[in-house]
Amino acid sequence: MAKTKQRIFFSTLLMVAGSLLGVGHSAADVLLVLIPVTLFAGLFAMLVVSLLPMALVCARLARDRFDAFLLLMFLSTPMFMASGYAWPTDRMPGWVRAVAACFPLTPALQGVRTVATATGDLGSVVPQILHLALLFAAWALVLIVCVAASRVLDRRRSGRIQNAPVSTGSSHFQVD
Repeated sequence: MAKTKQRIFFSTLLMVAGSLLGVGHSAADVLLVLIPVTLFAGLFAMLVVSLLPMALVCARLARDRFDAFLLLMFLSTPMFMASGYAWPTDRMPGWVRAVAACFPLTPALQGVRTVATATGDLGSVVPQILHLALLFAAWALVLIVCVAASRVLDRRRSGRIQNAPVSTGSSHFQVD
């Protein structure tokens, strides 16, 4: 362990000294760093985009900011735990894996893990990117259904209120 740390320290020191003395790095060295960084940024952007419809569905269910915050706290911890970050998904029961597959955090963290530990190329994270795109489409469809259903319910409520009989009070107590 100590020898590994020593090697990392001296190789970093040599790279920094070489950079200060004008020794440039090759394009391949730069690409080896930029490709994983770009994949991390792309996975994060896909995660944010695929979380938006899910967050809007949760916002439709909340009456105010406080309820939205409570719902967020209620969902975020189980979603994070089931995503495979704290515990491997292959060791979870099947029903937990099925529920976790519905959350965008699961394929995003699988992609990050693949980039960080495996090859780090785009081909290795294509299944996770496709999964995120599918989740975006599914949650967007759920959002559209929720918005349409709430509009129908709002129309029915407003129609009932407008068509309700109005009591003037004079019909109950008529004087002869």
